[in-house]
Amino acid sequence: MKNNLLQKGGVGCPFLFYQCNHSPRVEIVKINSPTLGYILQGSLVVIDNHNLIRIVEQELYLLRRGTYCVQYMGRGKEPFSEIRVGLGGDSVAAVLRSLSYAVCSPSPKLPNGVKSKGLCLHEQATPLIGGYFAGLTHKGTVSLMGDSPIYQQIKLRELLLLLFATPKSVVAAAIRQCAHSSAQTSVERVVEQNWAENLTIEQLARMCDMKLSTFRSTFRQLFGDSPHHWIMRRRLEKAEELVRNSNAPIKYICYECGFGSPSQMIRHFRGAYGTTPTNYRNLCSAQIGGIEIGEAEKEAVFCDVGVGGED
Repeated sequence: MKNNLLQKGGVGCPFLFYQCNHSPRVEIVKINSPTLGYILQGSLVVIDNHNLIRIVEQELYLLRRGTYCVQYMGRGKEPFSEIRVGLGGDSVAAVLRSLSYAVCSPSPKLPNGVKSKGLCLHEQATPLIGGYFAGLTHKGTVSLMGDSPIYQQIKLRELLLLLFATPKSVVAAAIRQCAHSSAQTSVERVVEQNWAENLTIEQLARMCDMKLSTFRSTFRQLFGDSPHHWIMRRRLEKAEELVRNSNAPIKYICYECGFGSPSQMIRHFRGAYGTTPTNYRNLCSAQIGGIEIGEAEKEAVFCDVGVGGED
């Protein structure tokens, strides 16, 4: 009997056949990435935020990240069994993009009347989805466990198509929410790690596996600003800190902060702080008051600059 709740889709097969031969059985389960399940036989009881949720045969459920107390119940003398699908990593987002589903903007919403605070959602599977899962099993295992990763992705795409074709599906909406969150996390991680690199916005978008327009809209949702404006502001703030607090050469600071050339940095630094980096350092060393510039002028400078060596 397998006791792992999830075999992650990013490593090996995302599909897992689970059977509990000794029921009722109670376990504490930690979910690190979204998990989709379909009950083949028996029932499953999940305690989610102090709510007791009973999931029965031919029902779909989605467990989002969290820790659960679960009880597996067989049917009479027959064991409990189900199929689980790991939706971790970027696998679902990649499939959604290949299907031309917008996973980033706007954020998907659950159907009216459905609360999203809980971590477990469930619903009755349609006959098509039930037939899909029945077709995956063969002699008590998932029939594609040993098949190629490409075929597994095809089966995952088929499942998502069936889900998204289901009107008012709570589970489908929640899966899209998870993919939306994953896409935002990807953008935030890439930008935070690379804003000081001499990269263009197009290169950052490719690093997130996104179209440029999708990257821009997702970025604005996260940071409330355009990529050019936000990245240049961060670079200038870092450059000002290094000019003020170190003796590093201006050329070194230029490349350390991601500017394309010293002349580019000097030009933008003068626009933001009213003087050149060298004069600014001398003024700070002499403990003469900092030079201020109006917010309107700053906005004009920041909005007009380029990123990754572009002016």
